[in-house]
Amino acid sequence: MATYPMHVAGLDRDFPICKVTDDLYIGAFIMFGDAELTVRCAEELLKLAEGIDYDYLFTAEAKSIPLIHEMARQSGAKKYFIARKGPKVYMPDPISVEDKSITTVAQQKLFLGSDDADLIRGKKILLVDDVISTGGSLKAMEALVEKAGEYEVDDPEILSAITCHTTGKPGMSLLDKILYVADYIEPRRSKAANLTAMRKLAFIDLDEACLEIMESILVYLKSTGCQIDPMTEAACEDMRRVVSERKKETAGEASAVTGITHQDKEEQSVESVKRNGKAGIYSPQ
Repeated sequence: MATYPMHVAGLDRDFPICKVTDDLYIGAFIMFGDAELTVRCAEELLKLAEGIDYDYLFTAEAKSIPLIHEMARQSGAKKYFIARKGPKVYMPDPISVEDKSITTVAQQKLFLGSDDADLIRGKKILLVDDVISTGGSLKAMEALVEKAGEYEVDDPEILSAITCHTTGKPGMSLLDKILYVADYIEPRRSKAANLTAMRKLAFIDLDEACLEIMESILVYLKSTGCQIDPMTEAACEDMRRVVSERKKETAGEASAVTGITHQDKEEQSVESVKRNGKAGIYSPQ
């Protein structure tokens, strides 16, 4: 069989030339069984990954399995993930995506169990492959990781809260407000304005907290010349109205309560005068 010589990770190898189609031949990079090449390639890939912040390594079920294992061993990673080419009995509620590989004739899929999906959700993933030709496998892995990050939620209230948790919106529900404020005051934040005050206010008056946060964000965006989402401006204007109307209503209720109290006191005092048989003019204080 004809071969194609190549220098890889400081090593010389002869790749067998394989026919893919009548018009396409490739030099097959086969890592299986080549321990020396696997170790050296892992070393070089980890050098390329220096400075990249990631939580887990991730690859597809292919010749890259020994490569990702060696990368994990060298980097001290205790766990990595492999997308399988078929659903397994030990996979709870597997998710899948289509995968088109240059070396595989038939259409194939990549699968990941919901348990692994839960572990990588919200994490930073470093995708690993042994060979990149068309990039199809990498795109499939990326799609699978993104799908794992999705939450299967159809509750409109929850979806609304997620959608507006950074911009706000007019007519926010209680859940909308809770998630909006929680996003601003969450423990890992340290640079946002008035954080200490906002964290206290959130437990005293949620509407006031929403308004203070929105106004603070708008001031910051305007001062830095950043583009402002119209939804944020609309949300802030609506929250000003909500807070203002509530204050007027509260003030009205307080006045009504005060008036009734004075009237009750007056009637009680008049009755007291009558009972005691005292003459004179009563003047309420």
